[in-house]
Amino acid sequence: MSIYPAWFHAAKAIVKPFWKKLSVKGEENLQEPCVLVTRHLNNYGPFAVYLFAPFEFHMWSFYVFFDPDDYYKHCSEFTFSKRAGMPKWLACALAGLLSHPAAWFYRSLRMITVYRGTREIFKTLDLSLEVLEKGENILIMTDVNYAGEGSEMGEMYTGFLHLGKQYYQRTGKNLRFAAMSINRENRYLRVSAPIEFDGAAPYRQERDRVGALLKQELKDNY
Repeated sequence: MSIYPAWFHAAKAIVKPFWKKLSVKGEENLQEPCVLVTRHLNNYGPFAVYLFAPFEFHMWSFYVFFDPDDYYKHCSEFTFSKRAGMPKWLACALAGLLSHPAAWFYRSLRMITVYRGTREIFKTLDLSLEVLEKGENILIMTDVNYAGEGSEMGEMYTGFLHLGKQYYQRTGKNLRFAAMSINRENRYLRVSAPIEFDGAAPYRQERDRVGALLKQELKDNY
C-alpha cells in the first residue's frame, strides 16, 4: 500500500510528462528500510526525487511548512521577500494565499517535521525511528546551502546520523544510509551502495566515517 495519497499519484501522472525524464541508476542497491540522503539543488531536488524515484519515502521538512501561521511568517519575511526579492506587499499576499494549501500539502504527503535547532528535534528523531521500524524509507536533504548547485556541495548537516545510533539501540540492527545523487547534465538519479552505520562503534567515529562517504557520493550532482 502506498504511503502517498491518491491525489498525489494523479497529480504526478499529470506533471511528470512536462519534465525532462531522469533515468534511475542503482535502484537495486536500495535495501529497505533506508535513510536516503540527497541535495536541494535550489529546489530542483525535491521535484526530481518525487517525480522519478521508483520507491517511496518520508521526506524531512522544516517545521514552518506544516502550520499555516508559521508558513506565512517564514515565507513573507524570508522566502518570498529576501530570497526571491519580491516587494513586501506581494510577499505577504502570496504567503497568505499559499499558507493553508501548502501546510495541507506537507502533512498530506506524510513528511516528517524537522525541529532544527531546538530540543524538539527529539520529536523528529522519534517519528523517523517509528517510520524506519515499519520498514519504510526516509529522505533527507542535507546541504546547508540549499540554493547551491554543482559538484561541490559545501557544508552538510550531520545531525541526522544520530538515527544510526538510536536505531541500533532500539532494534539491535545497523541502519543503512545511501546517497541519492541527482545528475542534471546527464539526466539521472543514482542510488549509491548502502553504507551501514555500525551502531556498536563510538558515535563520533561512525558519524565522521558515514558522513564523509555520503558527501563523496553526492559530488555526482550537477
